[in-house]
Amino acid sequence: MTFTMPTPRRWTALRPWRRHSLVLTLGGFIYLSVGMVYLGTDAPPSRNRSLELALNVAPLQVWGLVWIAAGIAGLISARWPPASEKWGYTVMSSLAALWGSGYALGVLFLDTPDQALSGGAVWTLVAVLWWGISGLENPGRVMREG
Repeated sequence: MTFTMPTPRRWTALRPWRRHSLVLTLGGFIYLSVGMVYLGTDAPPSRNRSLELALNVAPLQVWGLVWIAAGIAGLISARWPPASEKWGYTVMSSLAALWGSGYALGVLFLDTPDQALSGGAVWTLVAVLWWGISGLENPGRVMREG
């Protein structure tokens, strides 16, 4: 078995701009925005109560940095690395699923308000949406019948 080192160009090159690039860029900006809101504003008491499980792990400002990091990852994944086109969806889907489960598990185990279930449902659906989009092919790569 022979091991070959990847060429430096392979790691520094960018993928061409495609539809997934657009979707990942938009998602990255959305996650950046959510993170900046969490980082730069005081959450109302009802949100803090709904996010009790997550806030037991870290303060909302730390979570804001996590959301910003996920947004940056989404932006980077829009074009880099050339060999992996869809890794940003994994980052964004994972964070959305974690956030959604934080809402729902808080209701189940910490007696947070039932209204938190709506946040859990929304973020879980966002996670499923990213997962579903990641399975789509860019236009132009789909074989046409006929």
